[in-house]
Amino acid sequence: MPASKSGRMKRHLSIGFLLSAITMLLVVVLVSVFALLAQDAYRQYSHAKHVLQVTQLARAMITARGDMRSESGSMSMVLSRDTASDAATVAAIRATHAKTFAKQGRATVQVGGLEPFDLFVVRAITQKLVVLKF
Repeated sequence: MPASKSGRMKRHLSIGFLLSAITMLLVVVLVSVFALLAQDAYRQYSHAKHVLQVTQLARAMITARGDMRSESGSMSMVLSRDTASDAATVAAIRATHAKTFAKQGRATVQVGGLEPFDLFVVRAITQKLVVLKF
């Protein structure tokens, strides 16, 4: 065997060392791929959760708007009568108004946690659905 400059024999890499190096490289690649896939899955989960929040807000706003229209219709009917309303009618109107006010308050609280672009999206969704629905 040829001697190196220092007079010692040149060492060759063993097959075991090469296999260990290749195995470690594959493990590193595998862990990296799984980390990237997990990060992408988390990003998709976060986006889906955000879309769900925006959709729930749009639904709450549409429901509140429908309740307000219903309340407006019953108020118009009551106000168009020639006679005074009885206590049961007034109590029913107050209960309907309280329910509508509570739904509107919940929708307003949900709006506080959204970004301005999300509010734009919610407004577009509610206007489009209302136009299609009514």
